[in-house]
Amino acid sequence: MKLPVILIHLFLLFTVVACGGKKSSTKTSLVLGGLIDSIAGQSGGTMIYGRQLSGGSDSFAIKLPYSQDLELPNGMWRFAAVTWDGNDANEIMSGQTRCGLNEVNLLGGDQTVAMTLSKANCFAQFFGDDKSKEVTGEPKKFLPATCALLDEKRGRIDNGQCKNSVGTSFTVELPQKLPGANYSQGLVSACNTETTASDEFLYAASTNLRIPMFFPIGFNEPMIKLTIYEDAGCTQNPQVTTINNPLAGVGTRSLELDNEVSGYTTFNVLYVHNPVCEGSFALGAAPFDIDGGGLGPDYILCNPTQFSWIQSNDLTGNYFLDSDLDYLGVGPITAPIISSPFTGSFDGRGHTVYDLDMDDSAFSGFGMFADISGRVSNLNIEGADLDVTSDRGSVGVLAGTLSGGGVIENIDLFDINITLNGTSAGAQVGALVGYVNNTAPNAGVRNITAEAITLDAVGYKDFGAIIGLIDGTNSRVNDITVDYVELTFDNSTGACVGGVFGTSKNGASVENISVTDLYIGDAVTSSGGASRNNIGGIAGCVANGSQLKSARIIDSEIYTASSAVGGAVGFADPIPTTAASVTIKDVLSSVDIIEGDTKVGGIVGEAQGSAGNVLNLERSRYIGPVGSGYVVCVDKCAGLVGSLGGAGAIHTVTESWVRDLDIESTGSGTTIGGLIAVGQDAVINSVFGDNISLTTTVAAHTVGGLYGDSTGTFSVTDAYFKGDVYGDTSGNDALITSDATAANLIRIYTVGTASKGSYATGTPTTASATNIFTTVASSPNATTASQGTIQDSSTLNTAGFSASVWTNITSSGVKELIIEEPYVLFANSGLGTRSDPYLISTEDAWNAIDDKPNFMGKAFKLVSDLDFTSMTFNPIGSFTNPFWGNLSGNNFSISNILDTSCTIGAFGVIGQMSTVIAAANFARDVGVNTDPNDGYLYLYDNTFNCTTAAVGSLVGKVEDRVAGGASDVDNQSFAIKIHNIVVDGADVSATTGFVGGLIGYSDQNNNGTVLRNVIVSNSVVDASAASSGIGGLFGMFTSTSATAPTNQGRVESLKSINNTVTSVNASTPTGGIFGEFSAEHLEVRKMISNSTVSGSTNVGGIVGNHYDGRIAEAVSKGDVSGSTNVGGFVGSMSLAATVIDGSYSTASVTAGTIGSGFAGSIVLGATIKNSWYDPSSLAGAATLSPADNITGVGSNLVMVGSDTVRTGLTQTTLTQLQNDPVFFAANFTSIDPFVFGAGDYPRPYFEVWPQFFND
Repeated sequence: MKLPVILIHLFLLFTVVACGGKKSSTKTSLVLGGLIDSIAGQSGGTMIYGRQLSGGSDSFAIKLPYSQDLELPNGMWRFAAVTWDGNDANEIMSGQTRCGLNEVNLLGGDQTVAMTLSKANCFAQFFGDDKSKEVTGEPKKFLPATCALLDEKRGRIDNGQCKNSVGTSFTVELPQKLPGANYSQGLVSACNTETTASDEFLYAASTNLRIPMFFPIGFNEPMIKLTIYEDAGCTQNPQVTTINNPLAGVGTRSLELDNEVSGYTTFNVLYVHNPVCEGSFALGAAPFDIDGGGLGPDYILCNPTQFSWIQSNDLTGNYFLDSDLDYLGVGPITAPIISSPFTGSFDGRGHTVYDLDMDDSAFSGFGMFADISGRVSNLNIEGADLDVTSDRGSVGVLAGTLSGGGVIENIDLFDINITLNGTSAGAQVGALVGYVNNTAPNAGVRNITAEAITLDAVGYKDFGAIIGLIDGTNSRVNDITVDYVELTFDNSTGACVGGVFGTSKNGASVENISVTDLYIGDAVTSSGGASRNNIGGIAGCVANGSQLKSARIIDSEIYTASSAVGGAVGFADPIPTTAASVTIKDVLSSVDIIEGDTKVGGIVGEAQGSAGNVLNLERSRYIGPVGSGYVVCVDKCAGLVGSLGGAGAIHTVTESWVRDLDIESTGSGTTIGGLIAVGQDAVINSVFGDNISLTTTVAAHTVGGLYGDSTGTFSVTDAYFKGDVYGDTSGNDALITSDATAANLIRIYTVGTASKGSYATGTPTTASATNIFTTVASSPNATTASQGTIQDSSTLNTAGFSASVWTNITSSGVKELIIEEPYVLFANSGLGTRSDPYLISTEDAWNAIDDKPNFMGKAFKLVSDLDFTSMTFNPIGSFTNPFWGNLSGNNFSISNILDTSCTIGAFGVIGQMSTVIAAANFARDVGVNTDPNDGYLYLYDNTFNCTTAAVGSLVGKVEDRVAGGASDVDNQSFAIKIHNIVVDGADVSATTGFVGGLIGYSDQNNNGTVLRNVIVSNSVVDASAASSGIGGLFGMFTSTSATAPTNQGRVESLKSINNTVTSVNASTPTGGIFGEFSAEHLEVRKMISNSTVSGSTNVGGIVGNHYDGRIAEAVSKGDVSGSTNVGGFVGSMSLAATVIDGSYSTASVTAGTIGSGFAGSIVLGATIKNSWYDPSSLAGAATLSPADNITGVGSNLVMVGSDTVRTGLTQTTLTQLQNDPVFFAANFTSIDPFVFGAGDYPRPYFEVWPQFFND
């Protein structure tokens, strides 16, 4: 006997015939006939689909006519059919559309199943969600939209940013597939050609294509194949997109379905990524105008010729690179490619420019761009050779100059080789850009990475691996990472040469710099002589009011015969025409070897100044590599600064130190020091040197463990030195200083060896030298008057050593400076920047952060789980010093906190987070897991039992604005970002204040604020007395700014699962997610609460008291109970601006006096729309209908059941809600999130497809 098969004929009646007995498969005759709604013919084609529901997972899709055999295994099958009348003109998949659907259990016996085709049957979920259909049930007409670009952050289409692409015509195919076989050609439409090319829509006036937007839940097979062509005849450069689920956006290319596009509301508009550079435009001479006709302002670039087109056509346009640019064999390029100032925007979109060969001998501004005063971003440059012989101007591979409001950001440089031969002292050279001179705010250079940069220069003054010269208060350079730079130079007239930039001046700001594997100079010969000065591992010169903050250089070597050589900065020169000090702050130098002629320092080589024009060196440190670092000079070298000079310049060095360093001088009559070699008029405070060795190789030297020599007004307070000073009796070497004359020395101790004790010469008075301790013999030159201030002791006498400055942080038996403690606990790691955070590996390291001002703006990263069992816990930040840095959870946890001592303030893992510190208008990444790629932060089994507080497991209080500040709402530097938080097993309570399982009090207004993907579960959130608001996630969620932002920030993807949220006070609003909600400035959406919520007044499954702002796409389950104003979703709503949209509740409700299945109280024009509820139970005084009419504009709340009908309320039955697509379409509009599935509640798409909950 042959195997059972399905035979296909042309009637819509299934006759299933067994081949005798119970078999594993069924021989089936599929006879298509019967009732076809009086349709004379189906010339538009017919497709039959089958999917096995039980007993296996086979499926098929076939077009008719079909004459081959099908073999189907037994089990439950779902059969579907869709057919078109073709407008009676054989138009495939066009015209009136009918559908049929039935399920058959194939058992091996004779079976007959009728499948009626009708328009109404197209309402079945298989053929798409209701929004994709006409009121008759037929699919809306089909309209592709070709999008040239994707959303860069998500890698998906953003409808609002869809740019017109090259598509001109298209075909649609419904593929054919046999069980277990590959796909073959199915029904294919005619070619459809757009009638206008002005936008992204491939609208053809004559098309009547009606393609079901299939919604096969649990079925991940290709359903639709869309082919888009560049020409009008469907022949040239086809781009194929195979679509599995249009509503979910699943396909081989990025796509997005929209049924309500303005002007095309009768269409299913399917946005599809249609890359321009995959077709003929890849070779064209002109870029593609994505605005459709005429010049700009938006263009797609595909090749180098199109890039050159910018110069002579549109310097103000917006350009998007859609392909790499390969310049191999092009060149040498002897002029800037864009030689006029570029004021537009150029977005590289992550593409790469390869193999530039550039040779400049004449231009004052040379690079790909001569000058950028617009924006260039998101570009890689790889394999560039730049040979410059010009004697003037500014030179960089990307740009000669950056000016005006110009921005360069997100650029990656790799394998860049620059050779320079010039004589001009005025030229500026950098691999990225030569000269940065911004004159508008929010401009500058940011987020640059560079690797394998080689520079060989003769004759250029301002010369850096990345930038030559940075000039002006609006010139801001942030976040530069450099790895492997080799830099050699020869400048007989003097230069400023740096591993990142040559010079910054006139108030320029440089922050967040990291340099690894830098090599400067030549270890054998140095042909330029000592006149080649000002050499720094990061900067050659920092001058005239400029700032260098948060910078690091490691694993590097500097060899030069120059003067003013520093591990970070060669020369700090704050002498302008007006007072303008230089600030160098939070710099870490770990250079292996620093070798120079004179004035050589581990951080700064030399600083000059005058009254009011000084160097302020703060919180900076040199830490030697494994073994020890090495600084060598002919004269004047030290661990921090070689020379502090300038009459009347009171330089300051504070909270800085040196560890693990060998310092050696090779000249006669040399002066060296452990921290500072020579100083004039300086204030040194809270500094130390540890494990330092100082050596001189010739006679007549001057050596001091802390500093070598000083003149003028020079004071050292709270300092220590541990190490050894090696010399001979012909010189003056000592543990503190070689000459203490006129020095102010207060609270200093030394441990080590030196031939002449604490100081070799000089006699400080008792008043100017107090509490000095040493472990070596007193200086043989000391007088009786000074002898009493020098105490020999192996154990430090603590008298006068303040606990706020000194502490015991090691087991050495002596006190050490408290400034070092956190750095020790962080293993001296990182700069505390976003790209180089402090690493937290222990509970002590966490506690050391506390609310210290120095750390509140820093970046931290967990690198291990923290368990505070039986330990004291210190939250980060406080009311006094709020945290405005960021913390990366990195998929680690913080657990077992027990804090019952919190009495007033803000308490949580972070006490208070605030962005009250003003900055320029760019994002500062303030928050927790500010980038979703930071991973998760897990908070397990933590307890915060407070009296008066704002308390939450994560943060006690959050603010993203300055009180009363109007401009803060659009200033990106105020935005707070929190992603990926999991709280489980928390116990959070307070007697009074605001209490939340996540955040106690949240005041968020900024358009850049984001809070996304948070779950609080299995936790207890309560208050034992009067409290201001209690919520499963937020006690209070508000926006207090009177000024609305231009665009709303976003709060979404929140879950409150299996929590117990309780209030016993009659006036405390209590909710499963929000206690109180009045956040009009944020978009708040996508949330689920399935918890037990109980209180007295204003109690709701999602929110207790809602009196301003919009909550959308929220689901309330669980149990809600209280006395008055109790609702399954919301306890109380008031004010016309209060809106609940696209939400539902099935929570059980128990009320003492007033309560209902959805809302307890609805007054003053509050709105509930596109929402429904069906409480699992009602108890006490709770009723199905709310006590109030819903009078807000557009209100429509659907209620399952029969009760008093209020204004704005629609009654229905469970059967109708779950099974009637016409009712669904009439009551839930396109702005709500619901997906209709027959036999189930309308549910938000993120419940149907959980992968979209966090999207």
